[in-house]
Amino acid sequence: MVDFTEMNELLFVAKPGRYVPYESNIYSKDWEGSDIKWVLVFPDVYEVGLSHLGLRILYHKLNNMDKVLADRAYAPWPDRENQLRKKQKILCSHELNRPLKDFHFVGYSLQYELSYTNVLTVLNLAQIPLFSEERKENDPFVVGGGPCAFHAEPMAHFFDFMVLGEAEETLPEIHRVFKEWRSNRSSRSTFLSEIRKIPGIYVPSLFTTTYKTNGEIDIITPKYSDYKLIKKRVLKNLDDSSPLFPKDIVPVLSIVHDRLNVEITRGCTRGCRFCQAGFIYRPVREIHPESIFNHIKEALKKTGYEELSLLSLSTGDYSNIQSLLPKIVSKISKSRTAISLPSLRVGTLTSEMIEAIKSIRKTGFTLAPEAGSERLRRVINKQISTDELLKTAEYIYRSGWRLIKLYFMIGLPTEQDKDIDDLIDLCFEIWKLGKFCNGRLHVSVSTFVPKPHTPFQWFGQAKRNYLEEKLKYLKKRLKHFKSIELKWHNPGQSFWEAVMARGDRKLGELIMAAWQMGARFDGWTELFQEDIWNRAAEKTALDPEFYANRTIKLDEILPWDHLSCGVTKDYLIQEYRKATEARFTSDCRTGTCTRCGVCDFKTVQPILHKNKIPEKGHRTNLMSVEIIDKLKEYWFEFTYTKLNMAKFF
Repeated sequence: MVDFTEMNELLFVAKPGRYVPYESNIYSKDWEGSDIKWVLVFPDVYEVGLSHLGLRILYHKLNNMDKVLADRAYAPWPDRENQLRKKQKILCSHELNRPLKDFHFVGYSLQYELSYTNVLTVLNLAQIPLFSEERKENDPFVVGGGPCAFHAEPMAHFFDFMVLGEAEETLPEIHRVFKEWRSNRSSRSTFLSEIRKIPGIYVPSLFTTTYKTNGEIDIITPKYSDYKLIKKRVLKNLDDSSPLFPKDIVPVLSIVHDRLNVEITRGCTRGCRFCQAGFIYRPVREIHPESIFNHIKEALKKTGYEELSLLSLSTGDYSNIQSLLPKIVSKISKSRTAISLPSLRVGTLTSEMIEAIKSIRKTGFTLAPEAGSERLRRVINKQISTDELLKTAEYIYRSGWRLIKLYFMIGLPTEQDKDIDDLIDLCFEIWKLGKFCNGRLHVSVSTFVPKPHTPFQWFGQAKRNYLEEKLKYLKKRLKHFKSIELKWHNPGQSFWEAVMARGDRKLGELIMAAWQMGARFDGWTELFQEDIWNRAAEKTALDPEFYANRTIKLDEILPWDHLSCGVTKDYLIQEYRKATEARFTSDCRTGTCTRCGVCDFKTVQPILHKNKIPEKGHRTNLMSVEIIDKLKEYWFEFTYTKLNMAKFF
């Protein structure tokens, strides 16, 4: 039934389609017949949240469980938030329009530190107490997951528990404990003390932190002697767990990644020392080529997407990529489906792969050297030579591309003035390679942010005046070339990202103060208000530079020392020292085991599918190519009218 009051309200907000639940392939599960109810929250707008594959996987996983229901929710844009507050309306779930507080679990995906204030906005609009200690027996359990769960001490007071690592195996165990707890009618604290026994579950309230007079952590004390270190959960075999769900959600509004996203690998073995994902998602586990084929076949049929993306931290490292990619391209080209590989590394590109990609679409080609000099690339363990970069860029231009995008970071540990000059020289050299075809170059520069669970977690972020000086220098040197476009990330946002990334529990008070002062969508440059954060720091008497810019001693207790991604601290210290000596660490996929500590080689180990995929004569059932080939081409004309809520998309 159409809610005309709601429809009239949406006339006065930007992109009302964000709030209209008319997507294809959503579930219609019975509320009363479901024993356990989840609402999965992405603390950003709909277009960003629905683009995130991880939350989609959990949405399908939960809804495919018997008597389990999962809905979704997203952070409302400020205009919609103001509207809800003015009307005194409670925030409801996206599909069922049920109050979030009616669900048993409110599960947040914590992907980015600058979304923390949006977490509070959603809880507040849902009339759920912000602090875990203030929640009553009938309030839902607020759960956190995603990469920021590994260092989410600044948000510890707002969450009942967190899931470290991959939740697919953890969910049934959570449900078992929940059912037992509910049947016994015990207290919330009893549930939390029981759920801590599940591997990978972190209950912040079961730990206390004390500090030294200089602000450093003195000790992190667990409430239970058998609950000192929480180790992440690892999905051992992606094929057995069936992470691929072909009947995926098709939005009615254009989203950030509006395409069929197909995961082919989890984990990465490259060991880039700045990259948190490369450490917390270890070990590398590939999905079998046949599973990928079958998924693409079904998903394209059931979604109608016109673009396909193969997702991985390093797609070019997939063992069968050289034979997999051309075969996929040969199939999907007949249905006019484009393909993109968003995470290719220079060292993995071959002429065959480039030819396969360009056979469908040539919009722009992205390369990520990260640093301009070979010395600095050794520091960050990016094993790409300048010669390799230039040869690859030349081949890309000569293969028909007109645009190359380059990604760099400034403020990296041990960076010198010469490294910045080398960055500029590299841009000029690549620009010259494309002159014959009027080639263009987009150069994106971000600020290095030290992330927990990486070898660079001990390095402080470069000071603001240094970063602004280097950006000014880059703009001056590159501004005379019209075919070179420079883009950069706001250093202020990077600073506060570093504060939150390396923060401890005391920062919860600062986050609360900033939120109360109006901080919202801090990851959006147009909405980020640094003056609010500065005032919040003054109000709480906390020094943000203590967290962002300070070099941490190697023997210092870190706020996340009781949370383990599997990589040992000794290994990270070893990598830290190798970085200061500008020494490479080999890739364990192709070299020997580097003994990072993740694998036990019994239950947790790398999974690579190095066997060749079926030859041309083998039936893969990828797509109904026989039917497509027999069809003739026709033109159809449709006339349609969008009525009621449909007019908002």
